[in-house]
Amino acid sequence: MSATSVPPPDLLWFRYFHALKTYGRDALCAVFQLSYQGGYPIKTYLIDILGYSNTQLRKNFDIHQRVKLESSIPDINKFDITLLYSLLQKVCGFANINDTKWTTPPSDGTSLEYNLFRIKKLRNEISHENEHFTQHILDIKLTHLQQLIEDTFQEAYTVFKQSSQLEVKLSVVKNYFDGLRTKIREPADLKEIQKEMEVYRREIELEIKENSWDELCTQFSVTCQVDPVPWLHLGVEIKPSVLFTEPTLVEDEVMCARPHQTQQVRVVKCNEVISFKCRDGSSPDVLLLTGEGGIGKTTFLKFVVETWTEEPKVMQSLDKVEVLLYSQCRGSNIQTFDQLLQDLLHETYLRSGVSFEFFKEIIKANKILIIVDGFDEYNEASFKLVKDIVSMASNNMQVLLTTRPGSADQLTALIPQGKRILHLVLKGIPQSLHFNFVENMINTLVSEVNQRYSIKTKLNDKLYQLREHLGDHLNNPLTLTILTLLWVDCPDKLNTLTTSTDLYYEIGELLTSKLVDRLMARGVCNPKEKCNSFLIFYDYMALQCIQRREYELQENTINFLKQKCDELHLPHEDVLSTYFGRKRTRQGLIPRWIWSFLHLRFQEYSVSRSVVRRLLSETNLVSSAASMSHDADPSIVSKSPSADYSITSTGHDATMVVNNVIKKVLSPGCKGEKSAWVQGNSTFQSVLFNMTGLLARIGQHQLNRYAHDIVQLIGDDNPLFRLTGKINIDNYLHHVVESKMNGEMIKEVVTVLADFSTWSTHGSYICGLSSVLAFQMPQTIEITIKNDPALSPGLDDTLVALSHQKISVKLHIQYHFNDSGCSDNFLHAIRHGGKCTMEEFHGQLSEDKMVLLPSTLWDLRLRGTTEQLPALTATLPRIKGLRAFCLLLVESGRPSPASLPSLPMDNIGTFSLALQCGLTDNDAYWCCNVVQQLVPSTFNNCVGVQKLLQGLHHRRVLLFSLFIYSYHDFTDEEREYLKALARPLGVALSVDYKALHLNITMSQKDTGTIHSLRFFKRPDAIV
Repeated sequence: MSATSVPPPDLLWFRYFHALKTYGRDALCAVFQLSYQGGYPIKTYLIDILGYSNTQLRKNFDIHQRVKLESSIPDINKFDITLLYSLLQKVCGFANINDTKWTTPPSDGTSLEYNLFRIKKLRNEISHENEHFTQHILDIKLTHLQQLIEDTFQEAYTVFKQSSQLEVKLSVVKNYFDGLRTKIREPADLKEIQKEMEVYRREIELEIKENSWDELCTQFSVTCQVDPVPWLHLGVEIKPSVLFTEPTLVEDEVMCARPHQTQQVRVVKCNEVISFKCRDGSSPDVLLLTGEGGIGKTTFLKFVVETWTEEPKVMQSLDKVEVLLYSQCRGSNIQTFDQLLQDLLHETYLRSGVSFEFFKEIIKANKILIIVDGFDEYNEASFKLVKDIVSMASNNMQVLLTTRPGSADQLTALIPQGKRILHLVLKGIPQSLHFNFVENMINTLVSEVNQRYSIKTKLNDKLYQLREHLGDHLNNPLTLTILTLLWVDCPDKLNTLTTSTDLYYEIGELLTSKLVDRLMARGVCNPKEKCNSFLIFYDYMALQCIQRREYELQENTINFLKQKCDELHLPHEDVLSTYFGRKRTRQGLIPRWIWSFLHLRFQEYSVSRSVVRRLLSETNLVSSAASMSHDADPSIVSKSPSADYSITSTGHDATMVVNNVIKKVLSPGCKGEKSAWVQGNSTFQSVLFNMTGLLARIGQHQLNRYAHDIVQLIGDDNPLFRLTGKINIDNYLHHVVESKMNGEMIKEVVTVLADFSTWSTHGSYICGLSSVLAFQMPQTIEITIKNDPALSPGLDDTLVALSHQKISVKLHIQYHFNDSGCSDNFLHAIRHGGKCTMEEFHGQLSEDKMVLLPSTLWDLRLRGTTEQLPALTATLPRIKGLRAFCLLLVESGRPSPASLPSLPMDNIGTFSLALQCGLTDNDAYWCCNVVQQLVPSTFNNCVGVQKLLQGLHHRRVLLFSLFIYSYHDFTDEEREYLKALARPLGVALSVDYKALHLNITMSQKDTGTIHSLRFFKRPDAIV
């Protein structure tokens, strides 16, 4: 940007701005240096002498100011007027901050406090006003400003008895202002003007940077507040950090997978999300964060925003972000990056007085992080916004997006080729931190200390009991919030919860009961009946809105809802604010309110109520359904408005569902052009789960009637498995659990699963597997547990049941292999009956349980220590057909390599060895000796990191490829050096970042293939 980008007509304004900013600051700086008697850092003086707490510091000084206050040798001359004025009021012995001396002209003579106030006031006015100056106006203002600055110097040096320096200061001020007036009256040459404008341009850039930060912080302090339970109208809005509990965040294992390479999924700490690198060591242009509904994506993003405004150093690289822009897809009218700037930095742009293109270029010169939440709830405008910003993503403009898994592919398709993408998955709150989250929630909801303690103790015990029924549903913050809310309000109801549908049923009941209480207090007649009538219409509208992707309610939808309230003689403000969320947004310069459903999960539950109600109505079963259970939702067994819906089948052949009654109810007379759902759609599957749960609540005979039609519409996660005779059964088991083990549902599930020889499950609903196995046994079952096995209730019992059957079992306790914990109980359970054939086992075993490893294994992955090697060495010869063996040795001291046994390799086809160690010279030397000792074969050559390479070379180890992963990034020179080192040996080398291990692929000619050797690198290791 050239100097001439600053519009010449504004040159007069810039001259005054520069004079005020420079010499106003000099005046305040001089007064501070004369009056401050404390030491440095100033922060220490504030805390130790004046008694400020850290909270008070954060309240009175922003993060940039606090950095300056923490300096032991601060450059006071670089403090701005705002910070200097604040310090003068607090630490320099002047009148109390609330004293009228600061703001009232003195009746006699001059007041130093008032002069300081006037300078600060002028600074504020020029920041908020962009007056068009004439030469005459500028001359008057300069005279006034010069007099004010001279008076301030005069008063300060007199009060503090430093008059010997006064003449020099006054002379400097006079010369500057005289020179400035000369420039105004006598036109300078073009070069001088360009030089002057370049100075002013830099001043404007700094001003825009400071003002943009202030404006964003002011906005985010409001928009990023979290109301943990908006449904109850408690008026509680808190910072995200108050509720934030560290979730489990990992790299997407599917998107990061590489052929022919065994890779650990990288776990990401929340404080390193912004700094996390791609596997090639580069910084991603786009961070794509996926997670199921209610898993905490929005709260996490708001936590990032709050951290940026208050303590950016808490998150790696966040302190380098100079401009953070935050938007949500739901309810947005912003279509472009330009509109996003104009919306979030509206005041900063107006104050700057420059053209928008110049303003945008200044902003884009900063390090920018753009956060957009909820792509799965996009509208036409926000879809265009996402498309625009991902096209602009770069090293200097990183984009962080969130979405549900079902929309991840659509979002990825928008990102142009060549952009570096990092896919992350939010898994929710780990079991070990469930109570931390609940405790924070209770502290927010309950004010009485003794009551808090009682609730925490009892609810903590209840959480352990609920794991048996809810499993990893408890990882979901929304689930934990609902449980806490129910326990605080009506603890007895928690005893009835066994499924996720039960949760939403109870929260719906709680919402309505609170609304009824408020309506009764206002004198509304028959509030319960009227609320139930409104809920019928509410559920109907939920279905309408979800089909047309109307996540923020349109004006006509709001009008329909208000009309329904009027028809029922209900106050629409109370009703709508109970069942819908509301936020304030801006369309151009016009503020407006956006209404939306409380949460997509609750909306899905409402949709299922509408569909179930329609089913019962269509089959004339209203009366019988109403008589089946007093516990049924009274609003379900009623007639609802008719509608035209459609559904498309993808999981099964379309002919299979042609007579499906649910499909007929959803799409009467539809020719297909209005189809909004498909079986693979996660929203539709969630609705289907809730339908099963609701029908089970109404009466088992109703579920018996529709079980066949529901099962026909179940979609599995990996339909491609079907081509290999394999099926993921998690969704089917989910329905079995939601049905409360309904016999007809189990029968229908078995009918579908009988066509497949291999069943796979991730364990979330494994408590329902035994009921299915009682009717049908596959040839092979593959159980993969990626989360804490404690969140897979019924796993032990299921394994014992399988052990008594003639079935092949593949048991992958990945949580124990990748992280921590012991798999002894699960191996013991699967060996209990002695009839099943165990083909694969992944996990971590104690030394005395190695003997339980069966001889039928052909794939074995173990995590262990060097102390366990003798037991492993004794066990391996029994396993004759071991095609693949992976051993991850975690460090437990440094035993002498010579003391380690050699692994029997005769029966092993593919062997992978992982060693946890550093990459110092001693580490590499120890690793080489361990490799030589464990693998007693003759090799010919080697490559590697220099010391490792040399050591392996002397031991004649042949390596085909080498992968290096490090906590610390390699420079380009280091990368090229390592590649050059490998090249003469004919080895393909790639250097990746931050995966904690060094991976080496080796070949053994006679006794099979050693697939990979990985050296895990400690953070403090030296490369």
